Amino acid sequence: MSNHEQVFQRKLSTGTVTVVSQQSAPLDDLFEIAERRNPKRAFLFVSKLLGRHIPIKPNVMRDSYKTLASQMPDDLPEPVLFIGMAETAVGLAAGVYQEASASLSESVFLTSTRHPVDAELLCEFKEEHSHATDHLIYYPVCAGMRQTVAEAQTLVLVDDEATTGKTFLNLLAALRASGALRKVRRVIAVTLTDWSGEALYQNCPLPLHTVSLISGSWRWTPEPD
Repeated sequence: MSNHEQVFQRKLSTGTVTVVSQQSAPLDDLFEIAERRNPKRAFLFVSKLLGRHIPIKPNVMRDSYKTLASQMPDDLPEPVLFIGMAETAVGLAAGVYQEASASLSESVFLTSTRHPVDAELLCEFKEEHSHATDHLIYYPVCAGMRQTVAEAQTLVLVDDEATTGKTFLNLLAALRASGALRKVRRVIAVTLTDWSGEALYQNCPLPLHTVSLISGSWRWTPEPD
C-alpha cells in the first residue's frame, strides 16, 4: 500500500463493497455505502456533502460547489451548457453553475427530470442501474436560452457521483443523436466522487475533462449464496 492509498470497505447482506483511492481526502468524510434491493446494483454511494440524504451545513455544501467550479478549465469555449442529473444532483448542479457562471459571459443551466411535462423535448436517455431508468430533458421556454443551448460549444454534465460513467455517456450520446448540440466541442464531467476510472476518457467521442473532489476505483464481491 502506498503512502496515500486509502481503502474503504462496507460489508452488506449480499456482498462487500471495496473502494480504493490514491488521494488524501478522507473517504469517511465524503460518502457512505447504502444497501438497496435492486438486482442491477445492490449498493449505492450516498454523499455526505450533497445535503439530500444526510444533513450538512449549507456553508460546507457551498464550499464543495466552489471547489468543483475552481477546478474547471478557465478557457472553456462559450456558450457553456450545464446539465444537472435528476433528482439527486439538481441542487449540486445548480450550486456549481452559480459558482462557475460568474466568470462566463454566456451560459445556461438545464436539469433532467423523470416527469413528463407539456413542453418540447430536447432528448431522453437511460440511467440503467437506477430504480427509475428514464430521464427527460426539455428545451427552455425562453427564446434566448434556447439559442444559447443551440450555440453551446462546451457541455458541463454534473452528477453527485460516477460509478461506471455510463449515465454520462448515455446522456452525451442522446444529446448528439438529437442534433440539437451540433457545435459542442468540449465536455466537462463534474462529480463529488468519481469511481469510473478511465471509462469516460476511453468512450467519450469529444475532448473530455473530469472534475471531482476525489477519485478512485471500486470492487463488488458478492456473497457466495
